[in-house]
Amino acid sequence: MQLTLQDLFGEGSYQDVDKVVINKASLPLIPSIENTSQSLFAALLERVRFNYHGQLSANNELLTVDSQPFEFNNSIFYDELNVFYSRNQVNGEIFESIYKVVIRYRD
Repeated sequence: MQLTLQDLFGEGSYQDVDKVVINKASLPLIPSIENTSQSLFAALLERVRFNYHGQLSANNELLTVDSQPFEFNNSIFYDELNVFYSRNQVNGEIFESIYKVVIRYRD
């Protein structure tokens, strides 16, 4: 089972031949023209992470079973989710930041 683009990035997200569009309102951040690339990237990762495991709610109330939170865990469908970050710095000045995201699906 693979999650759809809308599952990962929210309603209204889509892709075509040239681009992927993700609505900021679907991300866990306050949408602003001032959002930095780092805050957008972190919000994207948080949105993806949320779809791997968490607790279910409806109408802003946590769903429970026998007084315990109703949880889900989709990680059984994926072998790994890794985020790598490296930053090169000379004399305190950052000249390169690299993010690499690896998601491997199970067959």
